[in-house]
Amino acid sequence: PQVTPMAPDLVAADATVRRDWVFRLDSEDARTCNISYAHMCTLEEFTHRGEDVVAAAFQCSAAGAEGGDSQHIRFATSRDGGTNWSTAKCVMWGLNALWSPILHYHSDDDDDDGRGGSNGGSSGGGGGG
Repeated sequence: PQVTPMAPDLVAADATVRRDWVFRLDSEDARTCNISYAHMCTLEEFTHRGEDVVAAAFQCSAAGAEGGDSQHIRFATSRDGGTNWSTAKCVMWGLNALWSPILHYHSDDDDDDGRGGSNGGSSGGGGGG
């Protein structure tokens, strides 16, 4: 993986920034499902039942571009900080394109990280469809 430079004031002094693949268009899974487009990945980092998890959701389709009726949402998780990922599974499919997933983890158990929910994951995108 390639390290992506960031502005020094945006990264803690001891932070490690790296870029890894959650899903690849040249993967067996993508070829099997004829996926030729993937975009709008959002991440959420949280603790669930004492285990650190990073979750990723993104939109993809077989149309080669966004907006087609095959556009759906896929979801994958990592339990080692993003080094290895589960196989991305289709978790939402609709009659029309599905757009820009936003992740949020909510726990009723304050023991997870002391705050009872997400511990600072990031998400992006928005939109409708």
